[in-house]
Amino acid sequence: TGSSNYNAFQSKLETRFTRGLSILSTYTWAHAIDTSPGGICSNGASARDCGPDDPTRPELERGNSDTDIRHRFTLASVYDLPLGRGRRFGSGMPRALDLLVGGFQLNNIISAQSGPVYNVTCNGGRVDLIGDPTPTAADESQGRQLNRNAFRCAVTPIFPGLPGSAHIGSLGRNVFRGQKQFYWDASVFKNIPVPAISEDFNVQVR
Repeated sequence: TGSSNYNAFQSKLETRFTRGLSILSTYTWAHAIDTSPGGICSNGASARDCGPDDPTRPELERGNSDTDIRHRFTLASVYDLPLGRGRRFGSGMPRALDLLVGGFQLNNIISAQSGPVYNVTCNGGRVDLIGDPTPTAADESQGRQLNRNAFRCAVTPIFPGLPGSAHIGSLGRNVFRGQKQFYWDASVFKNIPVPAISEDFNVQVR
């Protein structure tokens, strides 16, 4: 069993083909919280790798959902270049020249969002926070986002090979967030009219 809630502010700005330009832009602020990691045990993983540290107290798992994305911005645009026969520029150009420079369309999809959340674990369970997790210069030089000396395993063996006094680590679940993510997909289309078949028939090269 588990519980979850999701709150969000969503906005959209849209303009449709004003002088050949169409734009759809969205921004979402959201916060997803739950008490269940939701992972599935596989490949010999222990229950602590994908379930609660203490199954009898699931409320201790309350934290940012694995899928929590705090900020997300998207921009999609389609722009028919105003160059070629019947367009604002070069409307009277010869058909042969129009086949070379006319009928182009530029498309973009841009997405920018907060980084994904993640845990710090040891032996499949949460760890104790014993210091400042801000990375040192040495950590950053090795590509680490956190100061590894700020954490301690919550299970300390008394003798090698024997279990010690297990307890749930003091560090919460999904309290850290990775690097921001940015994606840009762009394409160029060229529409070539084929009047021999129909005035409305086009061949599109992408």
